[in-house]
Order: sequence, then C-alpha cells, then structure tokens
Amino acid sequence: MAGEVRADIPPTAVPRFPVLRLTWRQDGTITLDDTTIAIPEGTEARVAALTACAEHALERGGDQPTIRVIAVDENRGQTWPMGVTGEGDIVELESATDDAEREQKKTHSRRSLLAAGAIAGATLLGGGGVAAAFLVRSRQEPEPTVAPPPPGNGDLVPVAVPDGYSATAAWSVAVAQNSPVTALTDGRTLTIAPDTSNLRAHDPATGKVAWTGTGNSSSLAVDEVVIDGRPFLIALDNSGVLKLWPLDQGPTIAATDIELSSRDAVLHTSGAAPAVSLPTQVGYIFDGPDGIDLDIPVGYQLISATPDGQAVILGKRDWALLTPGQTTVENPTELLLPSKSHSIAGGFMLGNDRLLVRQDGPDQSQWALYATDASNAILTAPASRAGNMPTPGDLLHTPDRLTWALDGLVATADSLAPIEDATITAVTEHGIYADGSDGPVLIHSRSGDLTTLPEDITAPSVVADDHAVIVADKLDTTTAYTVEVS
Repeated sequence: MAGEVRADIPPTAVPRFPVLRLTWRQDGTITLDDTTIAIPEGTEARVAALTACAEHALERGGDQPTIRVIAVDENRGQTWPMGVTGEGDIVELESATDDAEREQKKTHSRRSLLAAGAIAGATLLGGGGVAAAFLVRSRQEPEPTVAPPPPGNGDLVPVAVPDGYSATAAWSVAVAQNSPVTALTDGRTLTIAPDTSNLRAHDPATGKVAWTGTGNSSSLAVDEVVIDGRPFLIALDNSGVLKLWPLDQGPTIAATDIELSSRDAVLHTSGAAPAVSLPTQVGYIFDGPDGIDLDIPVGYQLISATPDGQAVILGKRDWALLTPGQTTVENPTELLLPSKSHSIAGGFMLGNDRLLVRQDGPDQSQWALYATDASNAILTAPASRAGNMPTPGDLLHTPDRLTWALDGLVATADSLAPIEDATITAVTEHGIYADGSDGPVLIHSRSGDLTTLPEDITAPSVVADDHAVIVADKLDTTTAYTVEVS
C-alpha cells in the first residue's frame, strides 16, 4: 500500500527539481501546489495525497520515477522534505543511519507519520459533523510553549544556491512575478506582495513583515532615498506621478502621490537626494520637506540634488550646482576631457561626492569618475559601448551605496573597472553577480576580475554577512527564499 518507506532508493536518486508542495491546511483540506486534492469516498486521505504526488512522478518518467516533495503541516508549523515514487512510496531525505535506526524509521519515521497520520486527519472531511469535531479538538490542544518557525522554514530551495549557503530556507515568502527583492539600508528585506503589490519590509531573521507600503504597482522601480534627513521609498509611474512612502512611519502607510507637470519624466536616485528631470528643461527637487520646480539652463541636464535643496546639473564639458530661482549657471566646474572633440553624453551622481560621466569622441568613448571637490578626473575606463546613455534605472548599487554597476562598468569611490560581455543581475556587498557569455559570473568590485560560477547557480538578489535571498520562479508562485550561511 502507498506510504511505505523505500530503503532501496538513495536520497541522491531523488531529482532536485521540480519540488511539489503538499500541504495540510488549517481548514482541514489538503493541497498540492495550491490545488485541493479530492478524496473519493472510501479512499484513505493519505493514499489520495500520495497518489496525486505519484502521478507527477510518473509524468517525469525514468527507470525509477521519483519526485521531490515538501510536506507541510500548517497546524504545527512543520515541514518535511521527502521523495515520492511512482507507486506512492516515500524516500527519506535525511543523512544515512545505521541498520537499527533505519529499521525503526520504517515504523516511526516522521514522514511516515505525516503520510499515514496527519493525512489521515483529512479523512474526516467526508462528514461535516465529524470534521467539525476534529477542528474543535485541534483548537483545544495546548498552545506551544515556543513560537512556531517562520513560514517556509526548512523548505528546500527549488534552485541551486551558491556555495557557502544552505539549500533549505530559514524563511520564504511569495513575491510578485518579475519584481525585485532588495535590501534596505537598515538590513531589512524589501519585497512586493503578489496579490496586492504592497511594499513589504521583512525582518531578515524571521521574515515577519515589519512595515507595509500601499498604493504600489509591481511594475514600478522602487528605490530608497533620503529627503530632509528621513528615509523614504520612491517610485515614478508612467503617468507622471511621483510616489513616496516614509519608512519611519507605519507599520502600514499609504503612498503620497505628487503629480508632476509631465508624464515624460525621469527619476534620478543615485545622488544624495532624489531629482526628477522633466521635458522642456524643467526639473523637480526637494527643498527640505517640500518639492519645488526649477528651470534648467539650456545646455545642461539635471542628474541629482543635494540634501540642502540644490540641483546637480551636468553640461557638455562641466557640472554645477543650481539653486532654485537661479536663471544662469554660476561658477561651473570644468571637467578634464580627452580632447576638444570629446563631449559629455551624460552621467550620474554617485552618492555624496562622486560624479560618473561618459565622454564620447569621434574615435573612442570612455567613462570618467570625478571627485566633486576637484576639477580633474580621478579615474577613467574605456566605455564598452557607445550609443544611447544608460538610464538611471540601469545603474544598480549596494544598500550602502558604496558599489555601483551597470552593464559594462563597476565603480566604487576609488575604483573604476570595465566589464566585458556581462549583464549585471545583482550588486551586493560581496560582489556583483552577472550573466556572462559563458554563464553566470561573480565580479569582484574593485578589480573587475570575474569568477565563473556553476551554470545551474541562481544568483542571489540580496547578500549579507549571515544570509542571502534567492528568488525562484520554478514554482507556480514566484518565491523569495532566505538562506543562511552554511
């Protein structure tokens, strides 16, 4: 009968992917990857559940069809990884034990109890009165003396993780598809909810949502900025509305919408304070807590702002600060260019005191990194591609804004490294992950040296000293898994 523990199939024979999620929910139903399992009259619930898993194993085929399953008991907050064969039998996914222990596990295995005991509780669904009595008894059980583990604790990550990290999650959470998962400056993890598109700041150790921002869309590019000394999340939607969420209010806070004069706006968040460039030489910055429009002189472009309410503007051969109300540029700082034929195509303010610009000429283009308190470039690097300038959204950074990267270039306060044939996917304090021409690579920020990674590795979105966050979309629901350093 289904549910036997198979000692003849080693755990290594169970494929890593895909991973089914078999859940005994608190309402008494059983689901397989969010699809409720029907239990025919006269059939044991455990048999119906394991048969459903076995069907997926048979679909995959092979000499010994087997599929990986995470069994979840919502009432107890517990999870168990296992393999299920095409016959509905169970493969233990624990380290090997001696013969006596293995023989005992055949009778008393936690997974066997889960398959034959916890599932059996679902047979009570056949009669309404009996099911109700079962639910009443479950409520009368003594409350646990310790807090239940975080959601997803112990789940197998359904993609290959980089070396040095656990393959099981400390916690996990469903996230909106194709939405970024990032780290805030205080170490919390920022995600976007799949159903509401709400912004969520999670405690990195427990996954608990400590802050929620409403009024968001999953398609918006959200970044953390400082305005008048306070931390905010900011985004610009395609209708020309600037959205702000204060991170020091909550725990639930709605977005403040600021309607701009044009929908063709560009948001700059790379500098010390945010700025929005609008068509017809108009800019929008924050003068203290208040927003203000200002006219940008012809020949200059707005790229950032200072904390005290000045605009940072970039010309063809210089840069300057513009105070609201000024109509002309005063005391611009000329930038050293390779030749008179070169001009500045565009650039970015990096934090408080670095300016990154691309200088285009008839024969070559190059990137130059300037200190804003000096007139000469401190570093240069060849630009790997000419043509259109990268957009502000192409420029990625670490939460502390000490490392910056875009396709073709990595910058720090005192280094500038060109990167060939690599598309940046994540910028972390431990290196920059990218898709290279021969597979995933890890780029060392100061030198630009590349370390080739295994082809099946999924690069983390967040890397901290003690954990990383990996987003997997191999399941029906895109999920972010927080894994600890192993």
